[in-house]
Amino acid sequence: MTKLILASTSIYRQQQLKQLNVPFQSMAPQVDEDQLKKQAPVSTTDLPLYLAQKKAESLALLYPQSIIIGADQIGFLGNTTLGKAGTKDKAILQLLQLQGKTHQLHTAIAVYLNGQWLLHVDVTELTMRTLSEAQIRHYVDLENPIDCAGSYKFEGLGISLFDKISTKDPTSIIGLPLMTLTNFLTQFGLPPI
Repeated sequence: MTKLILASTSIYRQQQLKQLNVPFQSMAPQVDEDQLKKQAPVSTTDLPLYLAQKKAESLALLYPQSIIIGADQIGFLGNTTLGKAGTKDKAILQLLQLQGKTHQLHTAIAVYLNGQWLLHVDVTELTMRTLSEAQIRHYVDLENPIDCAGSYKFEGLGISLFDKISTKDPTSIIGLPLMTLTNFLTQFGLPPI
């Protein structure tokens, strides 16, 4: 059986991939993501797919007979990029900026096997409820979403922050568009069911 490798150490993506009941190994991609972002020859909105492909490519060189999954996600509020906050204070500021507004999440996957690439970007629009600073602080204290693009954990209490969501694949909000990934794995002969 072909080995499946997730080019990510994200616990969120690992939990998602486990849902498909396909054996896999999770490995850190062999890239300097910050350096790639600085040198990327693509627009900001194309950056998630570029990074996903570079992450998968870094492990494909080491494991050429394996199916490699690379993924990346970036949020956008107009022309402003929404990354991982890193601290509670920055998460609060980011959520204050988002509340009452619609923003986008661009979630990309790049799946590689034997020189063939399957690529996809899911764009999700999310409209956040109007919240008080106290509500936002309480949410951040409860879930500590400092390692999530946009500073919310949609799979947890974060869902309560939103009024409206428009997406083709709600699993992409967490970090891996599982419906598309299932189709890709099936094309590569590794169907979950």
